[in-house]
Amino acid sequence: MKKKSLRILHVSPSYYPAFSYGGPIHSVHLLNKNLVKLGVHVDVITSNAGLKDQDITLYKWQNIDNVRVMYCKYYGYHHFTFSPRMFYHLLRMVKNYDLIHITAVWNFPVVAASIACRVHNVPYVISPRGTIYAQTLLKKSRYIKKLYYHLIAKSCLNKSAALHFTTQDEQQKVQHFLRLKAKNFVIANGIDLKDFTTTNYDFSLNYLGDSSAKYILFLSRINWKKGLDLLLPAYAEFCKEHSQIFLVIAGPDENNYVQYLHELLDKHNIEKQVIFTGLITGEKKLAAYQQALCFVLPSYSENFGMVAIEALACNTPIIISNRVGIYLDIQQHNAGFICDINSPSVLQQLKVLWNNKELASQTATRGRNLVNNSYSAPAISSLMEQQYRKILCERK
Repeated sequence: MKKKSLRILHVSPSYYPAFSYGGPIHSVHLLNKNLVKLGVHVDVITSNAGLKDQDITLYKWQNIDNVRVMYCKYYGYHHFTFSPRMFYHLLRMVKNYDLIHITAVWNFPVVAASIACRVHNVPYVISPRGTIYAQTLLKKSRYIKKLYYHLIAKSCLNKSAALHFTTQDEQQKVQHFLRLKAKNFVIANGIDLKDFTTTNYDFSLNYLGDSSAKYILFLSRINWKKGLDLLLPAYAEFCKEHSQIFLVIAGPDENNYVQYLHELLDKHNIEKQVIFTGLITGEKKLAAYQQALCFVLPSYSENFGMVAIEALACNTPIIISNRVGIYLDIQQHNAGFICDINSPSVLQQLKVLWNNKELASQTATRGRNLVNNSYSAPAISSLMEQQYRKILCERK
């Protein structure tokens, strides 16, 4: 007998194409459009955070890769995305869906959707995506977050039908830290390998002025969590022997963190060797990965590390910290170099990679194979559909 087609509403504080908000913008939309290919009806309700009003129409369904998306205007702080009209739409909408999938924790749409679901007795799944690691919860705005967690977020999480974690690392650390009562499951982010073909764009020529220029790449949002304060001192030491190797820092600045990084550059006298590109997308981003000597992500906290998977898809060696969610998988398959969260460890891995080019190449090949075998978007979306059906079956 043919299975009934699922109707899923995805609720997120920001959505494609708000690229400045990082990896989840890509991975959530990739999940949704591949669910649609499986026959799942997917709608998205989100805010206009990270988007220009002229690029979207508010409060109307728009088709993006066969996913229907409604953008709602938010007010106030852009990371909270307060939107009364979104709440109004959610109260009217949720009863028309089999299950609601919520991304994030510390945002108004999470509260609005969880309340609407409880009003209409519709099950919902929450994907925290790294926002409730101990390092994240206790580092920035810790007192406000602790109060908000105990008054609001904890209830939203515990009353969900399930929590979705993208790595076993996130699952284990969050559960050890918060002891949440809700069921949980692990499904990784997927990647569309068709997006990672070769490109003729010369990144070195356009950004470094010379096609033969070599560089180390950091590509992600630029904030405290990404470990750039560890990378820059390590790179400064590396430069003492390899001054011809540039460091490219690509990504949007958050909370004016670039100003602090420039102070570090000045302190270590490496201003001329470090290039900031700002946000890059499309062919430029692809070329940045493909032409780099290696990709480095020494994050203090990272629930997954989508950019590291993207680098591996481009056959580029990676160095990631043991706080990046996928590090256990990378370590198990010997598909990258793992550092601790300190500058000497980052420097050590840079030296190992530089001095063992054959090893670096072999590691990158294993990484590409790992992405092919474990992170393909169609397979990941199929797992998610199965999980949705399991949740619904258990509620009957």
